[in-house]
Amino acid sequence: MRKRAMITLPISIIFAVCIAASFFLMNIKPDTSHVSQAQKLAEYTKPAVVRIVDYAIVEWKFVNNDPDVDAYLHQLDYRTMIGASGSGAIISSNGYIVTNAHVVEYSKAEEKDIAHAAFE
Repeated sequence: MRKRAMITLPISIIFAVCIAASFFLMNIKPDTSHVSQAQKLAEYTKPAVVRIVDYAIVEWKFVNNDPDVDAYLHQLDYRTMIGASGSGAIISSNGYIVTNAHVVEYSKAEEKDIAHAAFE
């Protein structure tokens, strides 16, 4: 019984001190006087920032006897990826996103325009 008290008493004291310290530390507010207004704004708006990736994969199918063209296309796995990526921001509660036009320019492009862009 005495051994049990020797172990239980120190553990109980440590536990009580930890609980008391947590109540004390819970009421301490961090000093934000050194944080600039821009940093506060960035932290506030961070959850609304999104990454946008818009791309198309063009698969090349040539009947060509030129070994140089075939070797080049083989390096590309007979595919070319075109597109853009960028950032945007959620501007409404129903999920509307605002971004620059060049980021999503290929999303509404027709096949002939995508094929033309793949040659560039």
